[in-house]
Amino acid sequence: MKILLYGEFSGLHTNLKAGLEKLGHKVTLLSFGDDFKDIPGDININTRKFKNKYLNFFYFQLISFWLLRKLKGYDIVQLIAISQLVLPFGKLGYYFVKILKKRNKKVFLNSCGDDIFVILTFIKQAYSPFQNEIKDNLNWRLFHFCKKSNYAISKKTVGFLSGIIASNSTYHLSYQSFKNYRGLIPMPVILTGKFGDNVVNGKIKIFFGIGSRRSLKGVDYILKALDTIKDKFSNEIEVTVVEKVPYQTYQNLFNSCNIFIDQACSYSYGMNALLGLTKGKVVLSGNEPIVGELLGEACPVINIKPDSRDIARKLEKLIKNPATIPVIGRKSYEFTAKFHDHIIVAQKYLSSWNA
Repeated sequence: MKILLYGEFSGLHTNLKAGLEKLGHKVTLLSFGDDFKDIPGDININTRKFKNKYLNFFYFQLISFWLLRKLKGYDIVQLIAISQLVLPFGKLGYYFVKILKKRNKKVFLNSCGDDIFVILTFIKQAYSPFQNEIKDNLNWRLFHFCKKSNYAISKKTVGFLSGIIASNSTYHLSYQSFKNYRGLIPMPVILTGKFGDNVVNGKIKIFFGIGSRRSLKGVDYILKALDTIKDKFSNEIEVTVVEKVPYQTYQNLFNSCNIFIDQACSYSYGMNALLGLTKGKVVLSGNEPIVGELLGEACPVINIKPDSRDIARKLEKLIKNPATIPVIGRKSYEFTAKFHDHIIVAQKYLSSWNA
């Protein structure tokens, strides 16, 4: 089949492309770079062309429709989200998708980003990333995304898609009521086959990478917990914190760590956490019971909440019991190989697209 993967967040479509190509399909990846990560695609669109954010906004609307002349004749087109980071704004996004569907056989949504339905799901949960954004006076996103007019046009856009696929439990909860929802497919990662036991040599190495939107990821809770742990176990641990580095550099930086911290405000883990799991790290991220319920098996991710004391307690337990680190690391790798291997995941997408 001829497949277009439209948009890229944290390597999901990049890894899916690799799996689909292994299975003999012709795949084109269109990437906007995912901000500072600079993730490349076959078609690359620079959304930061100008220093002025308003010029970038208008440029994005124009370049999206200019692209449409090339985006035709595909058996499958999959959008990575329906947010304004991927599609033109408001009604323009609706007409964009309508034209895209007319020129190609099937258009799917892989729900993997914030949109009105995801935000409405988040804010109903006991804790969510957006509670921190409200606290930090960044709630313009909520009010902007959740206008009544935006809800209506978003529902209309999603309604005529060929299908919707969720990439984790939050997206599943956001879309399970839609008639064209096809179910959850775990996110893909590429396993190198070079797994080595996560053995502690000397100090326990803890890694935390800070991306964009600090409030959304609960960065302050994690940093406070790390300060507590550093004060208490200065001789037993080595902590590395990096911020906003390119995707490839980021992957190289955490190779030698034992413990990998992802985020503290999510019910489920995402692509960043999977990077750690793939390399047999002990990963701290979101892992509420719904994750295991949907997958049918317990996930080895250590669940952390937006509470610095909770994070510090879980780190302390690992530091005091270093023998558990390689055991959990092995489970991390085995879990990833079973549920997230890019070829296994690619086959699940093919089955869903052709259902």
